[in-house]
Amino acid sequence: ALGQAERAQAQPPAHEIRIPKRMAVTDRIPNLDAFNTFPRWLAPTKLGGMGLAATDMAVQQDGTVHILYQDSGTPSISYGNNKPENRTKTGFGITTDLKTGGTLFPGDIACTVDGKVTAAYLARSGSYKNLFVRQYNPASGWAAEVQMTTGSAVNSGGVLTVTTFDAPALSYDQNGGLHLLYHELYYEYNTSSGTYSAETLYLKYSLDLAAATTVTSGSGPNVSGTDWPAFTGSTVIQTHMDGSTAVPHIRWLQGTDATGIVYKTKYGYKSSGSWTLSDASGTNSASGDLAVDEGGDAHIVYTTDATYYKKKVWGGSLGSAETVPGINGGSPQIAVGARKRPAVVGLS
Repeated sequence: ALGQAERAQAQPPAHEIRIPKRMAVTDRIPNLDAFNTFPRWLAPTKLGGMGLAATDMAVQQDGTVHILYQDSGTPSISYGNNKPENRTKTGFGITTDLKTGGTLFPGDIACTVDGKVTAAYLARSGSYKNLFVRQYNPASGWAAEVQMTTGSAVNSGGVLTVTTFDAPALSYDQNGGLHLLYHELYYEYNTSSGTYSAETLYLKYSLDLAAATTVTSGSGPNVSGTDWPAFTGSTVIQTHMDGSTAVPHIRWLQGTDATGIVYKTKYGYKSSGSWTLSDASGTNSASGDLAVDEGGDAHIVYTTDATYYKKKVWGGSLGSAETVPGINGGSPQIAVGARKRPAVVGLS
């Protein structure tokens, strides 16, 4: 969720904060003395109603916090920020509903240095989901939503054919380019025999909301797949500048067996118009994260029997795994500061 500029300032990664019911937002502020002797956390700010199911955030370079959340009680996908000119006594402005009605799922949110915001979210229709995007420009406000995908579910002759989408991830580069990563699933299911006759999973990439291209694909586990993009919310995309060119880096889970429950962590980047993809872990990798520093070095954290860290120097190869001490569960997250020092948070 946090873009490269925000990661470089060591903002806490928060692209998968899951907070049930009422959502509380808080911030750490400095003391007023020059030495920041006693920094402290502000009291939490309550946003939305009582039916909140998931949230996401992006932090602008000037410290503005942009929040995307799902209110299952309304239902709605809603947005809020703490811009000084819009603040109420809670510290945040009045929230904006980006989409209402139906079954909705938040995806990701990203922002630029000058305050442009993009929010990605999903809407279910029967057996499939579609991906939508809305963009905010400080000069003109929120634009109409853009439908990025066309899902479908057709039942003909006892065969249900479904195309559905999930797990979007967003990142702005320093040129203002918007990078979008998401999953697509296609399958044919015989409702009489209870068997699948086809299943393909795709990992898709789009620059500036142009038509998406396939990063990788594979036959799904219900047919005969042994190496396929896992249809989970595990996608991460970050960028760095190689001269004047923005380079996207991605992390996702890849299925490795026919049961559909064994994964490995994959890493890739796009340079000179083509993707380079590699295994970042062995099998049984359940979760993890990616951060990219200003020099293009990729910092990867993942879990198997423990939590591990790997680094890929830009222009070099993926390094060997290091055990992260004291963190052995949950969904570890990683951030990297200006000195290229990674910080990992997870369960112990």
